Amino acid sequence: MKWKSILIWLALLISLYIYLFYRTENTVVNLVFVKLFSLETYHRIRFFVDSNIRLNNIIIYSLPHALWTFVITMSSYLYQAKVANFIVKLKYVPLFLILFFEGFQYLGILHGTFDWNDVILSVLFWGIAIAFNYKIEKRFIGSLDKGELFCLMSYCIVFLAHVQK
Repeated sequence: MKWKSILIWLALLISLYIYLFYRTENTVVNLVFVKLFSLETYHRIRFFVDSNIRLNNIIIYSLPHALWTFVITMSSYLYQAKVANFIVKLKYVPLFLILFFEGFQYLGILHGTFDWNDVILSVLFWGIAIAFNYKIEKRFIGSLDKGELFCLMSYCIVFLAHVQK
């Protein structure tokens, strides 16, 4: 189980790194960074990183979405929720969100640009997370233990990538 935690934290750190130094400055996570340090410090670090470590566009624009999908799938794989008379296996929620966000971007309903690379990489990383958890027993969400809290927080992390207008 410890290696799964390491993979989750590694995915989160890589995604944070990309968002901080390669994506638009108007994401919530970047605005929080600027508040904690300063705009000058942020620009200095961002300039240094960007001029010394080049990344291609798929890594900059598609990999963070795929990593987010991986983290949420890994953290929610164990859980099921009863909604009305249906049992929802939370491992499928990230897959639904991928298709929802990208589909609504394609239709122009959501802010952002539809990209097949996002869809393909995210579905691939969802599948990798499913493969890592193939034989784990499922359980219902209940008393909000440490694992359930982390699962909930992993969904909230998506907000940090939101672009402020």
